[in-house]
Amino acid sequence: MVDQYYTFIKPPYGMEILPFFTSIHGIRMRDVAHSPTFGEAWPVMQAFIGDDYLVAHNSSFDRSVLRLCLEYYGINYPLPNFACTVESARGAWPTLMNHKLDTVSRHLGIVLKHHEALSDSLACAKIYLAANALQQN
Repeated sequence: MVDQYYTFIKPPYGMEILPFFTSIHGIRMRDVAHSPTFGEAWPVMQAFIGDDYLVAHNSSFDRSVLRLCLEYYGINYPLPNFACTVESARGAWPTLMNHKLDTVSRHLGIVLKHHEALSDSLACAKIYLAANALQQN
């Protein structure tokens, strides 16, 4: 890993973070009150991504969220390619009881503060690298 980027995103006006989701990740509306909207944050995110691909656990979900955010803000940008660490983990460690992010992280000794975005993304990167290293041997 060479660099990392992290920001909260303020939902569009009229959209609230529902209590159910706060119970999962701990983020409340007051936490994002002074954060950029997706539209404001996108230029920095786009520059950070560049021509690279994205790595995510269950990447189809993350891909759909990114696509919907781009559409909502009227941003015409081709979706980057995604690598899925669920698929990587299933291939590398098929005998694990499941391939959830916390299970795979625990198996690899990765410290994880589950559902905290930066911690989750760093765990994904480490899982991806470990799975690729294993499959290259």
